Amino acid sequence: MLRRPTYSSEYEGAGPAPKSGFDRALEYEAAGRVATACAEYKAYAEECAAAGRYSEAITCLLKVDNYGYLDIEGRKRLAGLYILNGRNEKAAEVYKSAAEDLAAQGKPDDALETLRRAVAKLPDQTSLIYDLARLYEDLGISAHAVSLLMEVIHDRPDDTDAMLALANIYRNRNSIAEAVDMLMRAAEVHERRGDTAAVAEVYRLALEYVPDNLAVLKKLVDIYRELGDDERVVGYMHMRARVCLDQGTRERALNIYAAIMNLAPGDETARKYVGDSVQFVSVIPRTERPAERPAESKPGPVEGLPAEKVGEGPKSLETDAVAAETKTAFPPDKPVRTAHDLLGFDPEKEFGGGEADPQVNYDLGLIYLEMGLTEAGIGYLQEASRDPALRVRACNLLGLSFLETGMPEVAVKEFERGLETPGLTEDEVVGLSYNLATAYEAVGNVEAALDELRRVYSIDINYLEVKRRLEGLTRKQLERPG
Repeated sequence: MLRRPTYSSEYEGAGPAPKSGFDRALEYEAAGRVATACAEYKAYAEECAAAGRYSEAITCLLKVDNYGYLDIEGRKRLAGLYILNGRNEKAAEVYKSAAEDLAAQGKPDDALETLRRAVAKLPDQTSLIYDLARLYEDLGISAHAVSLLMEVIHDRPDDTDAMLALANIYRNRNSIAEAVDMLMRAAEVHERRGDTAAVAEVYRLALEYVPDNLAVLKKLVDIYRELGDDERVVGYMHMRARVCLDQGTRERALNIYAAIMNLAPGDETARKYVGDSVQFVSVIPRTERPAERPAESKPGPVEGLPAEKVGEGPKSLETDAVAAETKTAFPPDKPVRTAHDLLGFDPEKEFGGGEADPQVNYDLGLIYLEMGLTEAGIGYLQEASRDPALRVRACNLLGLSFLETGMPEVAVKEFERGLETPGLTEDEVVGLSYNLATAYEAVGNVEAALDELRRVYSIDINYLEVKRRLEGLTRKQLERPG
């Protein structure tokens, strides 16, 4: 609070004491002579600062600033007074405002210098560092911005604001993989803090970077299930299903739609897709054995069924993170529906039980898994896996099923059996090896898991989260005692 100095003379008849600069400023202000008043306020502020009365000096400069007569140098002086007064956050705000005005005036070098000096004086104010990084990026020198933010993260490994700022810079540079990796680091920090809502925000941002990423969508499903937001759970499950259809993985799409029906029985989109898929499976001619079809052929229209209901068969392995995928499809805390309850028909009666040909056994196994009848599904898939044309897909589904049911040792055997199939494509090797790595990790064989991930990485460095998993398992191995 301003203290007006009062003056008195010890001599009689000495006359009135001279007015202070503050009194003169008040008089000029009252008379409407704003410019002159501001000059007096500035002069009085300097007197106060020299006497160590920083609060009074700040108040005077703020009055000048309110009238628009405080230039850039005056604002820097104001920021310095805030520092002397122990109000670092206010000082940072003033420095930031001064830099913004300089940039708007076409003086980017002066703006940079202002922020650099501010950062040097106020190293605890990370907001200044973010502003400096943004200015670097705006000026086209993003390498400086990246270096600055990486230094912050190195010094403060839990600084999620720095991670998000760096992720945005990577995105602007079209370095999407680096951007997503930085977002995942921020998500990990929020998870350690138990801030589920913040984790969700980070993953929603990641989805803007990689809208077709199944792992990100899966994580959002899990987060909102934990938060009890069924509406968003169903919404993100629909997004996952659409991505699966776009990628040609109809098996996974059907799996997800069946899970949606379990959560939201009235969902017409899911019910229609599941119903159409089952209708297609149920009319496959028993006389056509999979081994007799050309390897790359597509099923043609079936007599009596509209052509649009006959889609391409599954062309690739299910290769997302394993146990989590199955857990999404069959939530353990919900009652399992019977075949009749879910789809209105009995698969065994419809197909004739275990005497069906391998393709029908495979289709039955898949449908039973989608219903949550895992044991029955495994039995049919084991029958189907004896056919060379179906072994890869069947072994992959079996491995996923055993992982889901808590039997990773058996899952290892199934994925290995799939990899032993002659004539595998690179895509099949990548998918099976990635899932086998998950199974090895589940049984505690980190070295074997690393070998499989290295195999995947050597074929496709951008496959799902192989890079991140390699780095994480490598660190885990190095941290092991002995």
